[in-house]
Amino acid sequence: MIYDKNFRFLGDNEKIDNIFAFTAIIPKNIKSKTELMSILKEKLSLPDYFGENWDALNDVLNDFMWIDEFSIFMIHEDLPDLPEKELKKYLNILSRSVDEWKNLKKSEIKEFMYRKVSLHELVIFFPKMTQDKIEDILSEQK
Repeated sequence: MIYDKNFRFLGDNEKIDNIFAFTAIIPKNIKSKTELMSILKEKLSLPDYFGENWDALNDVLNDFMWIDEFSIFMIHEDLPDLPEKELKKYLNILSRSVDEWKNLKKSEIKEFMYRKVSLHELVIFFPKMTQDKIEDILSEQK
């Protein structure tokens, strides 16, 4: 399995500039799950009902009905400084959410119209220097 298929890695001087995307910059120096959830709530304009836990994060990353733009860019300036088990949960949620948006078919959109589900593209960016660590964490069978 190619574990970085859902993540894009940026070199030191690479910048993402897409005026048509909703862009959330996830800053460096995140030291806890609580801090991560708070920052994600702010940067992704998450709704008030966001429960600031892993299950709630998974739910909102597969919804985004409050965002009008098609593309949603999450640009991480670094990996959050979380215990490895927590970091693995976070990375898995991000990866699964990207997969869900990729696999959503137009026929499924029609079925969900009563829920006002809109189609989005979720794109996750990390610095190139984090690629090996991310691949190592996601490849572990724990």
